[in-house]
Amino acid sequence: MKERDRAIIADLACFRVLTRDQIASLHFANVKNPITAANSTLLRLYRQGLIDRSANYQPYLYFPSDGSIKKDSAKVPHFLAIADAYLELCQYAKPSHFVVEPKYEKGLAEADCFIIFKGSPLFLEIQRSTYSEKVMADKIARYEALYDSGLIQCEAWQPKVRKVFPAVLILTQTRYAVSSSKFPIIQAASIADFMRTMRVPEPFKEAGRCSNKNRVTKKGDRHWPSFYSSKLRIYNVKSFHHKMPTQDLSFY
Repeated sequence: MKERDRAIIADLACFRVLTRDQIASLHFANVKNPITAANSTLLRLYRQGLIDRSANYQPYLYFPSDGSIKKDSAKVPHFLAIADAYLELCQYAKPSHFVVEPKYEKGLAEADCFIIFKGSPLFLEIQRSTYSEKVMADKIARYEALYDSGLIQCEAWQPKVRKVFPAVLILTQTRYAVSSSKFPIIQAASIADFMRTMRVPEPFKEAGRCSNKNRVTKKGDRHWPSFYSSKLRIYNVKSFHHKMPTQDLSFY
């Protein structure tokens, strides 16, 4: 099996479902005809029984072959939105960790994603609907319960010098009156809006692809503020001069 084939299968296991165009962006951006190449590869993997697909959508949607998610699941649009958020992040820099729906103990927060982006840990919430203030307050309360549980302090990615709790980034078109004294809560309309808030330059597009070559200097990326040293009180794992564990917790 080709390395790209394995990567596509791994991404379907990670994201649960992907569109043809999302797969083309993830794995065929550097070829002359990404859509044509993606179609050919996905058809071959489908015929080999290595992935599944749904013809009820145009273009097709692709799923893991193990049937871990139903093709008509109400969560399909939500998982696709998570993949879109990942792709938008990659326009700036590829996250070193990206875990979809990490699970902890019952009654604790269930984030849409856990991310380490430019060395900074984040819990990502993607709100596709408008929720009541009570629902949002309950959501933040579950994050505070997760904070109090101490489970995050035991994660393998934690720096040795100082244990940290991820900031909560909520992608929403509605501004909610939520706050916490235990961790930062950031609300933004999109990943691009979040980056503007953090004063990160827009990605440079070259030949139809996003490039970050002009964003990094020999001294490192000076455009990304150190979390918990900025006004938004977000921290950066790398700022603790801790060598990250060799085990890669992400799917990439």
